[in-house]
Amino acid sequence: MHAIQRHLPNALTLLRFPLTALFLYGSFHEELAWRLAATLFFLLSMLTDLLDGHVARKMGTVSPLGSFLDPLADKVLVLSGFFVLWMRPGLEWGAWAPYVIGSVVVIALREIAVTVLRSWRVKQDRPLVTSIWGKAKTTTQMVALVVALLLLNIRESLRVDLPQVMHIIALGIILSAILAAISATDYFRGPSSVRTDN
Repeated sequence: MHAIQRHLPNALTLLRFPLTALFLYGSFHEELAWRLAATLFFLLSMLTDLLDGHVARKMGTVSPLGSFLDPLADKVLVLSGFFVLWMRPGLEWGAWAPYVIGSVVVIALREIAVTVLRSWRVKQDRPLVTSIWGKAKTTTQMVALVVALLLLNIRESLRVDLPQVMHIIALGIILSAILAAISATDYFRGPSSVRTDN
């Protein structure tokens, strides 16, 4: 197997870090073009997430480094997405503000706690199981973030105030936090297994 093929999955994973940095930069830029591009960077990051694991399994190049970097890159991307929704200029949450802030804090604490638990369990040779709640959490978070970013792009491009947009985004964030909390509970009390990707 060529060296390029062997390292392609990890290269795709590592690409997620600069794409996430560009996403953060564009999200807080004054120019609309950059904010629109930020959504594209986020979507490209998601694409690398779909591809790296698929390529690694297809080529038989799953590695300890890749198993460590992939969930780390995922968490950096997801937390960056929710950070943008929390702190992006021009977003008025109104009565949703405490719920949105609390939800983002819950999501962040969950990711930190599960990452620490995962590292500890790997050292004990007892990797975490990927529960159905973990998969539901990941899917919900990604869908919520993509929908939120696209709705914000539409609102800013049309230059219209759409209060319904903020309601939809807030509900998506809150649902993500609820599933994050449930999946964390599941991980801390669940049995060990070989899957560690969520």
